[in-house]
Amino acid sequence: MPSATSCSKGPNPWWNSTLYFKNLRRFWPIWGSYGVILLLVPLTFLLTWLDRNSSLTADLAAQDLLGFVSPMGLILSAVWSIISAMAVFSYLYNSRSVQLYHALPIRREGLYLTGYLSGLSFLVLPLAAVFLFTLGVEAVSDTLMLWPLLQWLIAQVCFALFFYSFASFCALFVGHIAALPVFYGILNILAFGMYQLISELFRQFVYGYYSWPAMSALAQWLSPFIVLWREGGVRPGEDGGYFFTGLAITLLYAQAGLALAALGLLVYRTRPLETAGDVVAVKWVRPVFKYGVAFCAAVTLGIFLHELFRSLLPGGMWPMLGLMLLGGLIGYFAAEMLLRKTFRVFRRGWKGALALCLALTASALVMNNDLIGFNRAPSRYDVVSVILDGPYTLPSDSASHFGMYLTEDEDIEAVLSLHRAIARDQKMLIERNNSRPGDVYYDVYLPDSPGRTLATSMTVYFDYELADGSRLTRAYDLQLYTTDLDAPDSVASLLNSIVNDPDRMEEQYFYAVAEQDAFDSLAEASVNNVYNPETQTYYNVNVGSEADRNALLSAVRSDLAAGRLGRRYLFDDQARSDTCYLADLNLTFFRTVTETDSYGQAREHDWSTTVTIGLQSTATDTIACLEKLGLIDENHQLVTHTEDYLRSSGEPGAADTVQMEESSTEAVDDGPQAEVIPLD
Repeated sequence: MPSATSCSKGPNPWWNSTLYFKNLRRFWPIWGSYGVILLLVPLTFLLTWLDRNSSLTADLAAQDLLGFVSPMGLILSAVWSIISAMAVFSYLYNSRSVQLYHALPIRREGLYLTGYLSGLSFLVLPLAAVFLFTLGVEAVSDTLMLWPLLQWLIAQVCFALFFYSFASFCALFVGHIAALPVFYGILNILAFGMYQLISELFRQFVYGYYSWPAMSALAQWLSPFIVLWREGGVRPGEDGGYFFTGLAITLLYAQAGLALAALGLLVYRTRPLETAGDVVAVKWVRPVFKYGVAFCAAVTLGIFLHELFRSLLPGGMWPMLGLMLLGGLIGYFAAEMLLRKTFRVFRRGWKGALALCLALTASALVMNNDLIGFNRAPSRYDVVSVILDGPYTLPSDSASHFGMYLTEDEDIEAVLSLHRAIARDQKMLIERNNSRPGDVYYDVYLPDSPGRTLATSMTVYFDYELADGSRLTRAYDLQLYTTDLDAPDSVASLLNSIVNDPDRMEEQYFYAVAEQDAFDSLAEASVNNVYNPETQTYYNVNVGSEADRNALLSAVRSDLAAGRLGRRYLFDDQARSDTCYLADLNLTFFRTVTETDSYGQAREHDWSTTVTIGLQSTATDTIACLEKLGLIDENHQLVTHTEDYLRSSGEPGAADTVQMEESSTEAVDDGPQAEVIPLD
C-alpha cells in the first residue's frame, strides 16, 4: 500500500482527546510507577521529620530535595522517557497497527501531537502531583521551602521535556521497537564516544596528536546525559539557602527538546508507512547508519586487536590499517544484513565495502604522512604563552619532571624552535619509535664499559595559548640518542638547552613554594645518602638550627642562579655519573593557610612542601656551606655515581677513589652540628 502523508479530516484533525485518554488508561503502569518512585521524596521528608521529633531544618530538607535531582531524578527521566516513547509510538512498528491508526480521521500531525503529548503527560502529571504533595508535607513539618521545591520541579520537567522529545525523535527513524532503546542509548553518548574513537585513531596515525579541545567541548555538549550528570549538584547560595547548579543548563536542553519535537513533526509527515519492521525507517538515514557502524567497528575492533597482538606485530602504519580494514568490513556487512534483513549481502555490497576500504586507506596515508601540516609549529605572532611539559631528566629530584609556563619572547621562540625541529625530523622520530631497537641501554656509562649507544625515551607536551583565545596541544614521543647532542640544531640539543636555562632553574625547584606567595619557615633540611667510609654505609644528616637551614638555603639559591647546581641531564651518561652525587638535599617549607570550603566557610590548615635537589660536584657554595655546618667531613662524604659504582664493583683500590670534595672554605672548629640518622 502506498504511504500517505495524511488521513481524512475529522472534527479536529490536529488533536484527538479520545486517543489521548486511551493512552493514559492503557499505559497507566508507566506513569503510575514513575509517580510511586517520585513519592519517595516527600515520604523521606515526612519520615525524617517524625524520626527527629520535628527537628528537621529547612536547609537540610533543601539539600535532600535538590540532591534527588541528580543523579536519581536524571536517571529516572532518561529511563521513563524512552519507556513512554516506546509505548505511545509502538503502533509505528507493526504493519497492521500503523495502517489502522493512519486510517483514523486525524491528520498525521494530529496523530503525532496526540501521541507526543500523551507520553509527555506520563512524566509531567506525576511531577505536578508529587510537587503538591511535597508542598503539603513541608507545611506540616514546618520546613516550607518553596524556591528549592520549584527548582526541583523545573529541573525534573526540563529533564522530561528533553529526554522524552529526544526519545520521540528517535522513535520516528526506526521501524522496529527493539531498535528504539538501542538507538536512544547510543545517540545519548554518541558524540562523546565518537570523539574518543577519533582521538584514539589520531593517536595511532597522527604523530603528535594529544587532544582537540574544540572538538572535545562540542562532543560533551552533544552528549546531554553526560553534561547534565556532570553539571548537576547542590551549592549554598551567597545569600543563604541552597540551589541546584545545573538549572540553567537544564533549561537550555529543554529548549533543545522543543526543537527536536518540532523536527519530529516534520519527519513524521514524510515517514513511509511500509517501513514498519525495518531497523531504519527513513531512507536517507540508512547510508549514515551503515557507514557509521562500519567506521565505529573499524576503529574499535582495529584498536582492540592491535592492543591484543601488539607484541606480535611490527611497528608502523600498515598493521594497524590492516586490522582497521578487517573491523570495518565486519561492521559494514553486519549493517547491510540488518538493513536488508538477509545474509546475502556480499554480492550487492562489495562496491560499498571497497569504497570504505579506499577511504580508510586514504585517511591513514594522509594522517601518517602529515599531508595537512598537522605538526607545523604556530607562528610566533599567534602565540601568547606556551606550557612545555613532559621531559624526564636526571638527577631524580623535584625538577625531574620538567614543566614550565612561558610568556617571554625569548622563551617562546626557544620552544617554537624545538617544535620546528620535531616537525622537520618527524619521519626519523617515527621510525625510531616503530623500530623498537634492542640496543638501548639505561645503565651508567663508565669509561671501562664497552662502547654502546645510550638512548632515552620521553614524551614532550606543547600547550599553546593562541591570540584568538584557542589552544593548540601536541604530544611527541621522542627516542633520543647521545650522538644527537653533537648537532646543535637537533631535537636533543634544543631540548637540552631549554631544560638547562639557568634563569628558570630556581623556579623549577621552588615553584610549589612560590605558588604559596610566602612561607612561614624552612621547617626542615636534611641530606640523604651521605657515605661513611669507616662503616661503608650511607646515612641521612639533618640540619639542626633555623639559622643553619637559612644559610644553606641561601647557598643553594646562589648556585642555582649561577648554573652551578640543578644541571639537567637527558641521558644517564658519563658526564652525569661524574657530576651528580648520590646525595639529595631535602628542604621542607611550612606555613598555615586559610582556605574557603565548598560551603563558604574559612578553614585553617597546615601546609608543607618538600623540595628535593640532587647535589652536584659543581655546586661550590652549597658544598662549602655543608662543610662549614659540619654536615660533611671525612666521615660523612658525598659520593658520585661513578665513585659508588667503582667502589661497589670490588675492583682493587676502588674504595680509595671515594674522597672528600675539595673546598676553599675551612671547616669550623667546634665539630659537627648535624644530627646523624642511620638509614633503615
